[in-house]
Amino acid sequence: MEISFIGAGNAGTALALAFAGAGHSVVAVYDSDAEAARLLASRLAGCRVCSTAQEACDAAEAVFITTCDDAICVVAGELNWRRGQSALHCGGALTVRALDPAAEAGARVGSFHPLRSLRDAAAAALEGCRVAVEAGPELMPVLEALARDVRARPVRIRSGDKVLYHAAASIAGNFIISLLDVAAGLLQAVGFERGEAQKALAELAAGAVRNIERSDTAGALTGPIARGDVGTVAAHIEALAREAPQALELYKQCALFTIALARRKGTLGDEPAAEMTRLLAGAGEQADEIHAQE
Repeated sequence: MEISFIGAGNAGTALALAFAGAGHSVVAVYDSDAEAARLLASRLAGCRVCSTAQEACDAAEAVFITTCDDAICVVAGELNWRRGQSALHCGGALTVRALDPAAEAGARVGSFHPLRSLRDAAAAALEGCRVAVEAGPELMPVLEALARDVRARPVRIRSGDKVLYHAAASIAGNFIISLLDVAAGLLQAVGFERGEAQKALAELAAGAVRNIERSDTAGALTGPIARGDVGTVAAHIEALAREAPQALELYKQCALFTIALARRKGTLGDEPAAEMTRLLAGAGEQADEIHAQE
C-alpha cells in the first residue's frame, strides 16, 4: 500500500517508520515545519517532502492526517479528495466524522489510534500494542490488516465510545506522569535531587506496572491502604496538610479510589476502610486548621 502523511510529529514519524518497516511504501510527507518533514523523509527510502498538504494527499491511496487533534477536521476540509481514496486520522477522541469532507468527496474514512506513547520513533514502536480502529465495513479489514502488519493488535471501537476510550488512555498515559511529577516534588522537599527523585519513582512505578501485567490491578496493589494501615494514612494526611497542602486534594481523591480497589482485592476490612474514608473527608479542614495556627 502507498501511504502519505500530513504531519511529521511523534505519531506521524512512528507510524511512517512502522509501516515502512512492514513493507508498505511511505511515498510522501508534509508538515508545516519543513525541517520535521525533511528529517522524517530522510529515514524512509523513496519518500519525498511535499510543499503543500494537497501534494501529499495527491501522492498516495491512503493518507494519514497526523496533526494535532484540533487541526484534523480543518485539514480534511481543505483538501481535494479522490473517490476510493482512504482518508485516515489518529485522533484518539475523534470519530470518523472528523473526516466528513473526505467522505463527502467519495473517500473511505477511518481512524487508527495506537494505545501507546509514540515518543519512541522506531520501526518497532507499535509491536505488541493495541490499536483502536474505526471505519466502515469496506475499510475496517484494511485497517486491521495494517495493524497486524506492524505486529500490533487491532481492537474495533464504536464512535460513541471514542471519548471515554481516550479518557482512559489519558489517565493511564498522561496523568501518571503528573502524579509522578507531584511525588518527585515531595521527594525534593526532603532532600532528593530532582533527577534522582524522578529516576527512583520511575523505577517504583515501572515495578507496579509489571505487577499489573502479571496479575491485574487488584492483585498488584500494595501499600498502607491495601494493608489497612490507618495510622500511616493519618500520618500522610497530617504531613501533607502541613508541608504540601497543594498535593492534599490529589492524595485524597487517589486514596478514595485506592480504598475501593483494596476492598475489591479483599485485603481491606470494613472498619479500616470506614476510618480512612472519615480521615480523608476531614483532610481539607485539617489543613485549614494547621495553617490558621501558623
